[in-house]
Amino acid sequence: MNSLYLSLLIKRFLRYNGSIGFLWLTTILLVSCKTAVAEETLIRMATFNSVPQHYVKDGRLNGYVASVVRCSLDRLEREYVVEVSDLLDGKLRLRAGAVDALFAIGESFYHNGRGQLSKPIVYEKYYWYASGGQEPVSAEQLVAEQYSVSAIFGSDEWFYLQTEGYRVVRRPRDSNALLEMLTNRQANFVLAESVSFQKAMKKSEFKNWHFSKVFSREVGLGVFFSNNFLAASPGFLPSFNEALTSCLFSRSAVQ
Repeated sequence: MNSLYLSLLIKRFLRYNGSIGFLWLTTILLVSCKTAVAEETLIRMATFNSVPQHYVKDGRLNGYVASVVRCSLDRLEREYVVEVSDLLDGKLRLRAGAVDALFAIGESFYHNGRGQLSKPIVYEKYYWYASGGQEPVSAEQLVAEQYSVSAIFGSDEWFYLQTEGYRVVRRPRDSNALLEMLTNRQANFVLAESVSFQKAMKKSEFKNWHFSKVFSREVGLGVFFSNNFLAASPGFLPSFNEALTSCLFSRSAVQ
């Protein structure tokens, strides 16, 4: 069942962090199935721009993950609304109960006990990147010798580095910011997802620079549903996973 975009609402709001004001852009995409089931509640979802998996372009949510989520909910004939902001804002809204689900994220101590993750939709590979002549070092050396490191602010990687004793610097919001940190010598190493970091490199003036990289881990990403939503929707997650599997299969067949 195809989805109809009923409206696109863009609202700007000011959030403060310490003495610094940040202006964020939140896009709310209201989506509805052609056939609605009256007794079923609207699913409030949050996501963030992460090319090529899910991102807003021309007022529409695009990307492979976005298409799989849309396909899965359409198969279940469920109505839903998607808010697009940044990753940290999505996590905070999920914890506060302002949304029912967040995608696409992986298993994380940040969410332990607060809900359940769907089957993985995609897998992402993370690497330690360094610029120029910086030699690769072990994770133990990074901590022991207090090299300056960073990751996208609000990501599981950023929280992990904070809790494991790394010397985390700055609060970069995307791969472009991570790239700038390396080229400006503001960090010795950054922990980044390979596809998004490579895309940032190719679009930048530093595409011919040499960056060393060391593999860190592979992460399966899915849709995280809150406990409150799952308690109010018994049987939803198994049904969603079944629909998701069908959508993944249908898309892999035509690729």
